[in-house]
Amino acid sequence: MFHHIICNAVLHFAKNTTHFELMFAELIRVLKPNGTLFVRMTSNIGIEKLIEPIKGGVYYLPDETERFLLTRELINDIVKAHKLSFLEPIKTVIQDKRAMTTLVLIKNL
Repeated sequence: MFHHIICNAVLHFAKNTTHFELMFAELIRVLKPNGTLFVRMTSNIGIEKLIEPIKGGVYYLPDETERFLLTRELINDIVKAHKLSFLEPIKTVIQDKRAMTTLVLIKNL
């Protein structure tokens, strides 16, 4: 079990929503209560009109890559399902072709 987990630029390689949820659940499983989770991955936040859906949460991006994208709805779902809270506001960096979102979460008791 870990007090802190950093998951940087990994989860956007999920094959679909089910695969993402399994990977995310494993992070939570090995995180201690009151542990912190830092996640940085691609999202659709701010580039919603620039992406093309492929299937299962995977999109074609303006940078000509295909990635699984975090959405506001998915963020809300995982926070609720895993009893998490935000330690920091959601941060998204947009560089015209991709949005990278950062979540800093705590696992509640």
